[in-house]
Amino acid sequence: MYLDEQFIAASQPMPAKRKGFSTIGKYEFGPFKIISGKEGWTTTRQKSEFLSGDSKIESKNRKSFVFTGNSTDTLYANITLTSVTEIDEQYGFIFRTVTNWSNQEITESYETYIASFDTPHDTTAWNLILAYPVMDEIVGEVQPEHLELFHGVLTNGQIQIDIKPEFRWNNGKPFTILKPLEGYKFVLNGETIAAVQVIPLTKMMVWIRNDLQNDLKLILAAGAAAMMVRSF
Repeated sequence: MYLDEQFIAASQPMPAKRKGFSTIGKYEFGPFKIISGKEGWTTTRQKSEFLSGDSKIESKNRKSFVFTGNSTDTLYANITLTSVTEIDEQYGFIFRTVTNWSNQEITESYETYIASFDTPHDTTAWNLILAYPVMDEIVGEVQPEHLELFHGVLTNGQIQIDIKPEFRWNNGKPFTILKPLEGYKFVLNGETIAAVQVIPLTKMMVWIRNDLQNDLKLILAAGAAAMMVRSF
């Protein structure tokens, strides 16, 4: 993935591998790894309006994992993925009654991904929060307007680290369907301090600046692991 030269010089790439076939991937990179994980129940509820035919479907899935780093640090992550789909019935109750047919279309579909991290270094929990629409597969090059639909942050209420998607290869060329790429940069005050490449699966990678404190490195590494768990 594309990263600026200053960040590359200040960090070291850590290849990421998935161990085993558990429901939560046991990802390992550098001194960091997920040692256990658990997936909870998925719950779904639907709210419909009889006269208009409009409806809203919401589902929630919960996961958790235990994450370690530097042999002694342990972090606990609790994840909630919420998916919301809004459906509009175009012609309403009368048309449905007369024709016994309903013409419905999805007007909006989006997901919210929240990972809460409990760490021994901080009495305040860190939260990774992502909000993004569920879109059809993008054909061809990713355009700047597509990236604006994704909103992500890693924060403890005092420090806010933006999460920005990156779909360009290291030569600056955008991904294509034949050569897919998906990566994310963790940006603090306009400066990249960590990054994770989750696609392609054969080249999963994590970067973290070498000069950061170990407690922040642990949080960033856990954030990178959560992005892998989100994708796979």
